[in-house]
Formats: sequence, C-alpha cells, structure tokens
Amino acid sequence: MYNSRDLTRLPLIERHEITKSVLRFESPRVRIADHFTVPATDMLSAIQGQGLEGVVAKRKDSRYEAGKRSGAWAKYRLNSGQELVIGGYIPGAHGVDAIVVGDSQDRDCSFWLSRIAYFNALLLRSRLAIALYEIRTGRSVKLF
Repeated sequence: MYNSRDLTRLPLIERHEITKSVLRFESPRVRIADHFTVPATDMLSAIQGQGLEGVVAKRKDSRYEAGKRSGAWAKYRLNSGQELVIGGYIPGAHGVDAIVVGDSQDRDCSFWLSRIAYFNALLLRSRLAIALYEIRTGRSVKLF
C-alpha cells in the first residue's frame, strides 16, 4: 500500500519505480536493486565476471502474488555448490536445530566448514531428524 493505493496489481516495473522514488535508506548496505533489460548471455557474462552466485530474472510486467511462485520469476545459479557430509547434529523441539557439515573431499574429516542452523521448513527438519534416527539406530520409522 502506498498513498492508500494497493500496488500489488501493478506491473513489477511500475512498483519498482514507485519504490525507488519513495524509499531512502541511510545505510549504503541497503539499497533497491537496479533492473536491466539485456540479453541473458550478456547478463550471465557480467555475473560470472563479478564472481556472483547467480541472478534472479523477473518479467517486468509481472504482478505481485503473495505467497505464490509463478513462472514470472526465474533463479539461475552459476556456482555448482559443494557436496558436504554431515558430521553431527543438534536435536531440537522440531527435529533438528542445527547440523555440522564438512567437505566431502576431506577424507580425514578434519576440517568442518560450518554449523548450519537455519532450516526454514519444519517438514525438512523433521525428515532429517527421522533419517538421522534411522541411521543411528538401524531401525526404520513408519509415519503413516
């Protein structure tokens, strides 16, 4: 809402222009992303040249759809990611609160990369807890 007007029905490009004209941030760490209309190959080359993870492309005529994923947005990752092994976990009220991961190429497992504590989906946390329980006990868990 802006000036008692619902902006969700406006195309992305119009919402973007209104946002840029209204919001001002004191911190240089917070800013409104610029938009570019360029061929995908040019954009990907620029992203690779800057060593960025990837890009999110959006149709400039797309509408805001709260809580929905639509074909108007596309995420393209350039980095291939990394295969990790789970070195341990911390149980929690919803299954698993955190996992400790290491580099799968480090056969001695002497160097642990991170403690990952941000699981967004409750179902994922529960499934991981069940899988770890089954590995630890050798017993299968039947949910239904």
